[in-house]
Amino acid sequence: MVDTSRRRALKLAAAAGTIGLAGCAGNGNGNGGNGNGNGGNGNGNGNGNGGTTGNGNDDGGGDPIVIGTNYPISGNLAEAGQDCRAGVEIFAEEMNANGGIDGRQIELVHKDAPNADAGVSNVQELAEQEDVDAIVGSFSSSIAAASTEASTRYDVVYWETNGFAPSISEPGYQNVFHPNARTTNYGQEGGDIMESIVAPELETDVAELDVALLWENGEFGAATRDEMQNFAEDLGFNIVESIGYPAFQISDFSSQIEQLRQAEPDVLYHSGYDNDTQLFWGQAADLDLYIPAVIGNGTAYVNTAFRDAVSEQTARGIINVDQPHFNANPEWSPGVGDILSAYRDMFDEYPNTQLMNTSYSVMQIFAEAAANADSFAPADFQEAVLDIEWDLGRCANGWGADFDEEHNRNHELVVQGTQWQPDEYTDDILRPDQDDGTLEVYSIYPEESRLSFIEPMDIPGPDYT
Repeated sequence: MVDTSRRRALKLAAAAGTIGLAGCAGNGNGNGGNGNGNGGNGNGNGNGNGGTTGNGNDDGGGDPIVIGTNYPISGNLAEAGQDCRAGVEIFAEEMNANGGIDGRQIELVHKDAPNADAGVSNVQELAEQEDVDAIVGSFSSSIAAASTEASTRYDVVYWETNGFAPSISEPGYQNVFHPNARTTNYGQEGGDIMESIVAPELETDVAELDVALLWENGEFGAATRDEMQNFAEDLGFNIVESIGYPAFQISDFSSQIEQLRQAEPDVLYHSGYDNDTQLFWGQAADLDLYIPAVIGNGTAYVNTAFRDAVSEQTARGIINVDQPHFNANPEWSPGVGDILSAYRDMFDEYPNTQLMNTSYSVMQIFAEAAANADSFAPADFQEAVLDIEWDLGRCANGWGADFDEEHNRNHELVVQGTQWQPDEYTDDILRPDQDDGTLEVYSIYPEESRLSFIEPMDIPGPDYT
């Protein structure tokens, strides 16, 4: 568990101004760092400079913009929640060092949301007692769904940075915005990886693959199950087993492991959280479960705690579908190296996950809307959000911005396939000072997101036992 008290001792002076605020409001003439990346489709905006003057909620200067954060900082989801919040903190500090949003400083009010009930209570406190202009969160789709629904009762803008289930934005609340990826994107990428990487490596056609689904039975896991069932129909692969389980209550996976053994799948597609994923693979190794190819779905499979909790033999070769990671081509994700440097300067450690990268990047979009909205009234803010049209490559993680009016969902984004591989490269972005063979996560799909020296490892991989 990360020591949050240590993390609060931020070295902000060293970090301030290290990331160019590409495409952001406030310092419209800034150079945008290295925002000239060409993005996933090669069409990025090319100039990287914000160029936003905006009329803001003020005529420039004035009272701070007060933003409440609603992430799990304690409990089972703490490591992920801390990284989510860190991205917002880094962004706020750098915006403030560069004049804020349209001359207004950002003030953060932090709340801990270890579960859905706490998330709902936080929304009430932030809206009624703290009088925030907006709330950003969450992590865990169940927490996000409950928190965003609560936000409608207080008519406060909710910027959902790290919850992935489509159900979060399905109701079409005017005040709720979904700028990050959704399980729909994950399912598409998972299907593409099975078709373009896994099936060829197994020397078969994707329609011949036997696939088992293992999923936590909350909002997130159920949504990923549904998406993979949809893609099974599209691609023709056979789902031989589908197993749900309670992520935060389960203490023994032996029955699920036996079900998987009997099903004999070619591929396991798993959606879970940190503790349950680590528990599953610990028991799978003990019980000699072998599955040729594994595709994880979400942060649990890229968290460094996963590698440390299971064994490198177990983790090696596992593929994951998630939001853009640090070890990606900087032309595809133009600001990730700078964000990582700022994180290390502020916290004197490496992040556990890529989640702070996502939070930072979607806050760039938030700042653009905040600079141009007439107020933080949901209707005014929605109008400003819908006016944003950014090509891929504009945000630090390679995303752009293009929201639909029906659900306030961002559609200008791409998720990644990554794989645990030995760190044997001197030009590694994540840990440039380390090339000792320790497993690290590297982007392998889409092809333009790969570092030049990375290729997918052979599948079947090493014996996971």
